[in-house]
Amino acid sequence: MSLRPLLVTQRLVAVEGRDEVRECLDRRWGPFLGAAGLLPVPIASELPAEAYFEQLAPAGVLLTGGNDLAVVGGDRLSLERDAFETSVLHLARSRRLPVLGVCRGMQLMARLAGFSIERCSDHVATEHPLEPVANARHAALREPRQANSYHQFTPRATPRSELSVVLRSADGEAEAVEHASEPLVGIMRHPERYPVPRSIDLELFRQVFGV
Repeated sequence: MSLRPLLVTQRLVAVEGRDEVRECLDRRWGPFLGAAGLLPVPIASELPAEAYFEQLAPAGVLLTGGNDLAVVGGDRLSLERDAFETSVLHLARSRRLPVLGVCRGMQLMARLAGFSIERCSDHVATEHPLEPVANARHAALREPRQANSYHQFTPRATPRSELSVVLRSADGEAEAVEHASEPLVGIMRHPERYPVPRSIDLELFRQVFGV
């Protein structure tokens, strides 16, 4: 099976007792992305991101979870990751490449698009129903469904937000966002954490990245 390369950002973790910062990716992303027809290519944050775009011709970019955003009290590594992923997002947009943000990735995209990021309750290690609130461009975002939830902070739209909320949880929190004309999508759920990839999640990735 031929897989299209997908650039994937990673969590930054300081190793206690060592002068070492590790870039980490949940290994469950591999089987999920492979099932969607994508080959994950982790991006090293200390290398120029332009090289990945120029040499690999990727299908797009996946902004993954982990590390709170600096704006909600994250540490030095949060600041570093915010800056790096912001630059990667700008590079992808300048090339009109799709970007899909998951959990923290959606929070970063939403904040850059004008949302505020605020603490929420009852969204950690739970499962809840989602309801469509707008006619999403991607068909996989139009149907109600259950979704897992592992976040303490949520994006809240402001009048000047560049992204539109297309799915909400029962308590009204944003669970998916989409740009009206650019290939930018964010979801708060973690599709990689299901033991068996769900067809609705695989279909969303295929629609966003054109595989």
